[in-house]
Amino acid sequence: MVSASWKIGYTDRQLFFRPISRMSVHMPAGKFIMKSDRDHRSGGAGTDRVLFIGSALAFPEVTLRLVRAEFEGVEVSRFDTIEQAIDAGQAASVRMVVLDQKFTEDLADIHDLARSTFGNAHVVLAYDDVSIARPVFQRQQAGMGLSGLRFIPMHSAVGSWISILRLLMAGEVLVPGDLIQPFAMNDSMNGAADASGNPSLTRREIEVLRLVAQGHRNKTIAAMLDVSEHTVKLHIHHLMRKIGVGNRTAAANWFMQNGHAGDEEGPA
Repeated sequence: MVSASWKIGYTDRQLFFRPISRMSVHMPAGKFIMKSDRDHRSGGAGTDRVLFIGSALAFPEVTLRLVRAEFEGVEVSRFDTIEQAIDAGQAASVRMVVLDQKFTEDLADIHDLARSTFGNAHVVLAYDDVSIARPVFQRQQAGMGLSGLRFIPMHSAVGSWISILRLLMAGEVLVPGDLIQPFAMNDSMNGAADASGNPSLTRREIEVLRLVAQGHRNKTIAAMLDVSEHTVKLHIHHLMRKIGVGNRTAAANWFMQNGHAGDEEGPA
């Protein structure tokens, strides 16, 4: 694969990737199988690891399962703190460290600790709130530390989020568009309210929510939409966060009460 730097942003509800350089980058479709340089040299002796650092609320099990399903052969773990991750050992095999935005206040120290402990691992800040992540990005661009820190927006649609993670795993340098072009971004991608005051859901999230409201189980929804059950669970997690509810019943009630009951039926 040819290396290049990338910008990403949002337009017309779609995530776009734009290479800063003129070199083209081809990302194969389907599952992404990651092998480290050590594996290439030794014939697969080691297992690459991705560490998510934050609470189960920030990185729920459904997110970890989706990453495991999409990245064959990669071990995925979650720890509450960077210290717990370090105590777990196997530092040499860590490919990427994803930090929750709650660590922003001590981010410089945690970033340096992760880089010194895990060597060549990519350190990524996962954010929901752009007002938290943008100052961090601005400090980085001003040369005030955090060199090499990457960013991933947790409010992206599932397919887009996996695409970003895939590129970060491959070592690409990406800048989410909402960090550099705040007035050009499509607010619907980060759960902002539309003109009526309702949270804006993606088309896929509306499809999933409609089927939930109709009483279908995740396995059935996955078959109807031709996606994995893990993907359905992550869609439900994202949409419930956007509309501010804590369970499927409340999500279904919200759907019925906000003018969606008459929408056209979902997939047959």
